[in-house]
Amino acid sequence: MERGKLEITRKRNLLEVLLLVMVRRGIGTPYDLDSRAGLPVGATSPALKRLEVEGLLTSEAGARRKLSYSITERGDQVLNESVKLLLKPSHARRQFSLFESAPRIVLIAWLYSNTAEAVEFVRRAVVELGVQSDRKQWEADDLFGSIGRLQPSLIPGVLPEDDGTFVSMVYRWMKAEMEARLLRSQAESISGFEGVISRLPEPPKGSSEVQPEAI
Repeated sequence: MERGKLEITRKRNLLEVLLLVMVRRGIGTPYDLDSRAGLPVGATSPALKRLEVEGLLTSEAGARRKLSYSITERGDQVLNESVKLLLKPSHARRQFSLFESAPRIVLIAWLYSNTAEAVEFVRRAVVELGVQSDRKQWEADDLFGSIGRLQPSLIPGVLPEDDGTFVSMVYRWMKAEMEARLLRSQAESISGFEGVISRLPEPPKGSSEVQPEAI
């Protein structure tokens, strides 16, 4: 049974876990998720429907036929197993590949652990984004070197016969260079944010909430 739970948990993406967290705390309509939590309807509605189909949420029509979601007992179990998995350092590092994932995992760390752990997750986010930026910069530098090696065969203002290879390589270099700069700026933008997080109070705890194992 435990193995089955973990297999289900691994299929949960971070947005789905965050939606289970929000619905569990009474933010149960796409409108509320948008207006109160800043989660756009276009992203949440399909995810909420998936979670309902899988038996983790139920819904009922409210005013103006707006759907209101509630978490099921199975959804509660999957949420808690998902949190345990997400807060393992080896798994959490993978959550920082997208900048928008950082506040989601930090919120979960704060809510299901404590303020100090949320601060630590901010630091991990800065480090991981920096590592990814370095890797992407190395890729960009290598591609630029390859472009340079093609240049001697070029006539100024004229593309080589194999212009497809040249143009595609230039595009890959531009993309990698921009991604490296974006990752670097993201790391810089949240560096020091742990000082802000540290001023948060300890999170509220639900009476029926199963706390994750120590990490």
